[in-house]
Amino acid sequence: MTELKIVSERSEVETAKKRAEDQLKVSVRILAANLLRVIAGAAREHALYREIMECAVGVQACAKLDMAPGEISLGIAHHEVERFENASPDDLERWSRDGTFEQEYARRKIVKGALRKVASDMAGHTTQSRAAERMIVEGARELEAAFEKYRGHADLPSGKAAAVTRAPKRSSPRRPGSSENEL
Repeated sequence: MTELKIVSERSEVETAKKRAEDQLKVSVRILAANLLRVIAGAAREHALYREIMECAVGVQACAKLDMAPGEISLGIAHHEVERFENASPDDLERWSRDGTFEQEYARRKIVKGALRKVASDMAGHTTQSRAAERMIVEGARELEAAFEKYRGHADLPSGKAAAVTRAPKRSSPRRPGSSENEL
């Protein structure tokens, strides 16, 4: 029987640090996602305690390996380039011509503004809350401008022009007894 030996450029300590960081990253992302759902009223709070404890275990594992806070990358930021990282050069060219980049940038601005607004309101930071509101409005204007700019763009395959011309209209479901002004 042949013995198989795995060769790595990382030391055992570096491998352990990477494993601990990855575990913490997953735990924090799960907790952050659930917190956002709870804030939005779309999840139950019962899982938060377990998720917080999993984060604490991850932090302890990193501390045991003498990892400084600056060494740990949690990777929970809302990534802007994630969708475009594995795109082909042809896709990137088409997206720059048909307005996909401009529309995506505007959508991301709206989402970031909304997240900042919620965080600012929860912390009672009125100045930051107003700045977040401006970011949302600015993103909405940019998105509308991108839709108008690329309306009926010649580079779009047939049938796709309608998807670019305007944002989809969605009717928000209302709970019985709620008013239209209620969020």
